[in-house]
Amino acid sequence: MKAFVRTIIVFVAFNLITAGFALAQDASNEEALTAQRQAEVARREAELAAKAAQKEAEIAQKQMEAAQKQVEASLKQVAVAKQSIPTPPTQPSMPPAPAMPLLAPLETRLSSLSRSLSSLSRSDSAGAVLVIPSEQIKTEDLVAVTEDMSVMSAIFQKNLQQANIAPSGGSLFVSSRDRGPYAWLSGGSRGAIQSMCLQGYGVLFLMNVDFPLSPPPQAEQEEQAEEKEDTDPVWDQVKRDMYEPQAARRRKADRPAEEYDAEKVENLKTTVINALKHAANIRSLKPDESVVVTIAGSGGSVGNITSAIVTTGQVVIHDKDRRTMRIVDAPQPADLGLSTPMVMIIRAKKSDIDGLAKGELDLSQFRQRVQMLSYPLLGGATGSGDALNFYHRYKSTPSTGLR
Repeated sequence: MKAFVRTIIVFVAFNLITAGFALAQDASNEEALTAQRQAEVARREAELAAKAAQKEAEIAQKQMEAAQKQVEASLKQVAVAKQSIPTPPTQPSMPPAPAMPLLAPLETRLSSLSRSLSSLSRSDSAGAVLVIPSEQIKTEDLVAVTEDMSVMSAIFQKNLQQANIAPSGGSLFVSSRDRGPYAWLSGGSRGAIQSMCLQGYGVLFLMNVDFPLSPPPQAEQEEQAEEKEDTDPVWDQVKRDMYEPQAARRRKADRPAEEYDAEKVENLKTTVINALKHAANIRSLKPDESVVVTIAGSGGSVGNITSAIVTTGQVVIHDKDRRTMRIVDAPQPADLGLSTPMVMIIRAKKSDIDGLAKGELDLSQFRQRVQMLSYPLLGGATGSGDALNFYHRYKSTPSTGLR
């Protein structure tokens, strides 16, 4: 009986185990079917995405081909336009310039050297820019200071022209009428403001104006000396040739000299001082350095008097009306019979200019800090050329030894 019971138990257990395996196999089959369905869906989605990407690539290819055709058409139009443009006529070649003489008179070479100092660096709209460095200077720094100085010169020029006070023509260093074999060195820029940069001190702007900066002296009222009846005409003629500058003899006697105008001079000062605020843009300037504007005015004769400087530094004054001649050591403007050209100096510190540009100083406060002074330019009393051209004004006379 016990054996039978055991047999029944074993049989029941075997059936239960068999049923469990069957259930597990059914569950595995369902999971496999589900995974297969998901894989099929993913494959279909991938096929759809690939087809869409292929269509987009085909569209992009067509667009690229259309753009290439447009470029080719544009190139053809440009080629046709070039063919339709007429060829400009060939310019005749200029004849070669005559060779300069190897040897020139010493006087001409000195004059040319003086002229070349004013043209070491030049721009089209401004005058020469002379840079004197205190140490070795880099090329980019030299270009920067030359550019800044040229722009500042152009600002002065523009403001003076707007105020109807344009600087007169000609170079400030040498007369534009003094031409020689090396005249091409000066550039020939008339009416330009010239400038100089002295590293360690500041910048200097030089200009001429064609009106006097100071009132003329009162001519002395002296009786005219009686002419002698027994004068020697040869003696008088030689004396005039010795002591009367040729430029003064060529000057027209009826040419009116411009009178001193205090309002015009004040307008000149105001215009220059107002323009100084733009000097804050000069990059090479340090706060303790200065901006100096030097203005040379014109002068006119108040009598029929000429003068010449001799080698000793004395001045020979010749009065043609009185037929007299005298030598003085330190002449005054009245002694020369001239309204001596005056030089006006306007000087401002870079730190004050920066204060004006930043609004830390108003214009009245800035003007109080600006230094202004003037002095007579005795060397510009007679002769031709510009007021600051000392060498050209009194050139040596070979026959007399006068300067």
